[in-house]
Amino acid sequence: LLDKLLPKLKERGSRVLIFSQMTRLLDILEDYLMYRGYQYCRIDGNTGGEDRDASIEAFNEPGSEKFVFLLSTRAGGLGINLATADIVILYDSDWNPQADLQAQDRAHRIGQKKEVQVFRFCTEYTIEEKVIERAYKKLALDALVIQQGRLSEQKTVNKDELLQMVRFGAEMVFSSGDSTITDEDIDRIIAKGEEATAELDAKMKKFTEDALKFKMDDTADLYDFDDEKDDNKVDFKKLVSDNWIEPPKRERKRNYSESEYFKQTMRQSGPTRPKEPRIPRMPQLHDFQFFNTQRLNELYEKEVRHLMQTHQKNQIKDSIDVDEPDEMTDPPLTAEEQEEKERLLEEGFSAWTRRD
Repeated sequence: LLDKLLPKLKERGSRVLIFSQMTRLLDILEDYLMYRGYQYCRIDGNTGGEDRDASIEAFNEPGSEKFVFLLSTRAGGLGINLATADIVILYDSDWNPQADLQAQDRAHRIGQKKEVQVFRFCTEYTIEEKVIERAYKKLALDALVIQQGRLSEQKTVNKDELLQMVRFGAEMVFSSGDSTITDEDIDRIIAKGEEATAELDAKMKKFTEDALKFKMDDTADLYDFDDEKDDNKVDFKKLVSDNWIEPPKRERKRNYSESEYFKQTMRQSGPTRPKEPRIPRMPQLHDFQFFNTQRLNELYEKEVRHLMQTHQKNQIKDSIDVDEPDEMTDPPLTAEEQEEKERLLEEGFSAWTRRD
């Protein structure tokens, strides 16, 4: 189709902008243009700033022999003024309709003297139809939600104007026919395009009405549900449990640190030292509480000396491993001394403070 379209456009004196999303396709189109002998320029994501400006100036200069400008949709669709071109060909559509609109605006710039025509290529019964349909839905939602209330009417695109991108221009370009076969092919293409456009127009009209009514897509049926009493119903829980494969246990991650390795290698496991005994805490005694502090301190020191001596003897016994007679120079508190200690602690007034 492009091979039939470009000669007609060149005879009319038009200049063409071809947009594509993939640079590999631009490479193929570049080989095709070199094969046909068309002068062209190219801008994609790998084009440098100086080469980019030079290509734009070479295409826009008066009397330029450049007929085609190859651009990638994302890299060449922003910030470029190519008003000397009047034909925009979208070789493949983008999922984001705003990217295609930005690409079309490269020709709708200040200084444009001709009517701009936009051709969008679409192969029937392919994913391109779904991409274009999804893009139209996004534009319809944009017009319903975002564009409402804006003052600029040029930014608001009508649904009928968007649908013209599919069918507009083909009949005008191929109006002068050289052969009967070409006319029949183009008429067949136009007829199919009109039918597809009518179906898409009706679908978009229904989608717009549903969107205004906040109605969801009608792909789900209210009465389409699983019957719990159905004997032939598949038990998905049982199916998953029967075919479930238990994942392996998670292994501990090994540490390959050199310092950790030598630390574990050089570690010498010796006998663990026994913990020191917990020394009983002496309660805080004040003069105004009328405790017998002198006697309580004597009993407390005697108890501490006994605990420390016991701990030292245990350490010596573990290191020498010799049984020695137990000679306790500091005996523990006797039962009478323990009762005396408790009685002295009860005689004082522990609840009193300095203010009392």
